[in-house]
Amino acid sequence: MENKYYTPSLEEFHVGFEYSYKSNLWGYLDCTKGYWALVEFSAGSSEGDLSEIQMIQNAIDSESDDIEVRVKHLDHEDIESLGFKLVSSDWYHNNNDENPFQILKSYNKENEYHISSGTHEHNKTLFNGVIKNKSELKRLLKQLKIID
Repeated sequence: MENKYYTPSLEEFHVGFEYSYKSNLWGYLDCTKGYWALVEFSAGSSEGDLSEIQMIQNAIDSESDDIEVRVKHLDHEDIESLGFKLVSSDWYHNNNDENPFQILKSYNKENEYHISSGTHEHNKTLFNGVIKNKSELKRLLKQLKIID
């Protein structure tokens, strides 16, 4: 993967969605000028009358570098932070003998993952498709009742 980050579309945002923003304006949105801040989307107000969603839309649509928004592509660190351990190459499991789950990253397609239940030899596919970031994986694992 060439670039570790991408500019999200507005449709990707939901409460709890992790993203980073950088402001080149002094004191804007409690962000130190010129530094990236990691935040979770809350759909609440940010600074004055400018809501968080308006700020994000402005950053995505703007060609100015005054405010930038980015999201980190799903990576090894993100998968492990959700309770999975690397077994080999791009294969992860949750270390639960009673209720095992696995995540396998596709070798030939960027951002494509396979999630299954059961053992590596005898498993049932629960999901096969694109997962672009940690927030998407976390949401999917909750929907599949793999995590709380």
